[in-house]
Amino acid sequence: MTYSSTLYHHLKAARDINSPVIIQFSNGGAAFYAGKGISNDGQRAAVLGAVAGAHHVRMMAEHYGVPVVLHSDHCAKKLLPWFDGMLDADEEYFKVRTICDNPGPGIRIRIRGGGGESTGPVEKYE
Repeated sequence: MTYSSTLYHHLKAARDINSPVIIQFSNGGAAFYAGKGISNDGQRAAVLGAVAGAHHVRMMAEHYGVPVVLHSDHCAKKLLPWFDGMLDADEEYFKVRTICDNPGPGIRIRIRGGGGESTGPVEKYE
């Protein structure tokens, strides 16, 4: 996802056909979402853009009444700082919320790696 208008069209279509939807953030799309005014040294802009986009998607999906799965594009080994930054932000997000806050699904499965290279096991969080 690079534009909010793209998100709204997908959420509306999913709502209209009563279907969940998958929204993808690529590394480049996430950096674009952060804007050109933020340096991407160390994948900083890509992490910030992906996190900001995830918060935006979460908020809007709730108001559209649509279940959304966020998907990061396949991550080449050179982009692991981006992926790790997203995982860190995700952990922080769920750490500060309680079950009463309805943070989302109770089980999250993440695969760290991609780009044809095995970088680690599947991690399951409950």
